[in-house]
Amino acid sequence: MRRRIMQFAVMAVVCVVAGGAAFADATIADDQTDGNGALISGSEDFLAADWSAHVDYAVYAPGDYPPGDFPPVEFEDHYTYAYQVFSDSSSLVPLTSFNVGLVEDSGAANITIDIFYGVSGGIAPVFSWLVGVPPGPGSAQWTVVQWTPGTHSTVLLFSSPNNYTWNSATLIDGGTSDTQSLPSPLPEPAVLFLLCGGVLPVLLKKYRRKARAKV
Repeated sequence: MRRRIMQFAVMAVVCVVAGGAAFADATIADDQTDGNGALISGSEDFLAADWSAHVDYAVYAPGDYPPGDFPPVEFEDHYTYAYQVFSDSSSLVPLTSFNVGLVEDSGAANITIDIFYGVSGGIAPVFSWLVGVPPGPGSAQWTVVQWTPGTHSTVLLFSSPNNYTWNSATLIDGGTSDTQSLPSPLPEPAVLFLLCGGVLPVLLKKYRRKARAKV
């Protein structure tokens, strides 16, 4: 009986360790297709003269960030914006900073990191801060001593009450940089402004052309 209990105990420990390792090595870029609660996820390539990298990203609806007991309580009513930076092994210089642009009144808050989720073994930034917030515009910035070639960051997080749009994001090596588009929060009034200022005039113009053609 004692031997059987010991066997079950060993199996339980193995399952917990294996499950934890698998959970820690989840790739946030796949969290939409894998059914892990992401509204959108993917990966974006960055390239400069002396380095190349990619950034995995995902946006989670309030309460849907996978680890459950993390991030903090402040995230519960907010969307969670997550990023993980990967410096390619072919790079010649280390990366030193990553930032995501924020529009005015983006609602960005609670900037932090998660050392337990994403691809394990990530290097944590030395500084994480929101620049120009509130009300903005500004950026979410993470600065590290260096992400050397072949290394990657921890998962980088912030929250917002607003759903995502696309905004500029920049990776920097200290001397050169590259900018691409990544998810970033867009307040609802801005959505209405974009709709009224961009989409609706186009639709109205199209409608008028059709009306004239009928006449």
